[in-house]
Amino acid sequence: MTILSHFLHAPVKGSFSLSFPVESDIAPIARLFIFTVLPDGVLGDSESFEIENCLPNKVDLSFRPAQSLPASHAHLRVSASPQSLCALRAVDQCAARKARR
Repeated sequence: MTILSHFLHAPVKGSFSLSFPVESDIAPIARLFIFTVLPDGVLGDSESFEIENCLPNKVDLSFRPAQSLPASHAHLRVSASPQSLCALRAVDQCAARKARR
């Protein structure tokens, strides 16, 4: 978990600092809105934060060979952290083009 901090300045006297936890479920952008009710009205401010879409489980995949010809054999290696859920989808580009025609 990451903690983001932002220093907010209000047109009234004083300022404060706020920290909040950031988790991957709010990626890619978090928008924080803060307001206060003053005797002469409401004062609010907002700030957007870009959140890196980084999941805790690491997944790696690779082909061997890196390039190959049609109808040749290729090996796909998928490795992931324990308890990861991985799904694969294969699309035959030639068949997809023919289907669009």
